Amino acid sequence: MDTIVINGKLYKMPEFTFGDIKFLERNGINMTKLQNLQDHLFEALGAFVQITAKCDEATADDLIGKHVENGGDILEMIKAYTDALQNSSFFQRMLERQQEAEKESKKKSNKKSE
Repeated sequence: MDTIVINGKLYKMPEFTFGDIKFLERNGINMTKLQNLQDHLFEALGAFVQITAKCDEATADDLIGKHVENGGDILEMIKAYTDALQNSSFFQRMLERQQEAEKESKKKSNKKSE
């Protein structure tokens, strides 16, 4: 998905950058614990719309509210957010490095217990 429709307007999907990841974290999204995304789903969605629509928080909230009020599907927006993250080369590299570090840590702890 290269675009998303929010409240009737077509937006290009963002390629998340380091700055975008920092912005998401400032908005309560722990990027290393995305399995807990449902705990902060609306903060994540609001931040995603801010990045995508290049707008402030109040405008993003208004866009999301009107999108839903006008019959838009919030689940499509959530899927677009998760797709954008998964397709982000920066985010993919960050996760790869984290997974490598976790594997290395497990190897070291297994060697200590032997």
